[in-house]
Amino acid sequence: MEPDDEYGDIIGTETASDTLLSTAVKYYEIKEEWFFEKYNSRSEARIIGIQPVVEKEGADSNPVLEDLFWIYFPEARFVYARSDVFNRNNDAERMSYDDLFLKRMFESTIIKESNVYDCLISQNETGLDALLEAEKIEEKVFNLEHDFWHY
Repeated sequence: MEPDDEYGDIIGTETASDTLLSTAVKYYEIKEEWFFEKYNSRSEARIIGIQPVVEKEGADSNPVLEDLFWIYFPEARFVYARSDVFNRNNDAERMSYDDLFLKRMFESTIIKESNVYDCLISQNETGLDALLEAEKIEEKVFNLEHDFWHY
């Protein structure tokens, strides 16, 4: 227990200098749910959460990627809606982060598909094989959506 002064304030504490800079974030993982909406007859993706992944120094002084925390997307949308994104190629277009996510204007790679064993693609495949497996999953989703309209 930390010692208090006569006013009840804690004295003699040390603060951790382990600050996290935004430049340390290497990428974001986005968890989505894909579903078919019968009422409008279309396939949609709903973002469930966003997780920043940072690069930190490991025990052997080599860089290690570390997952930080998950942000539940529906509860954080008001923050994204108030934050502007700027397009360097088109300064006339104003867009918020909420618009960017809902219009799916980001580049992504599939890293996991829901499965019985709850394992990532990288646990079974590595390198080029993992990328090909991700493209196979993307093609499967595309074919499933295409088969809805096949007569």
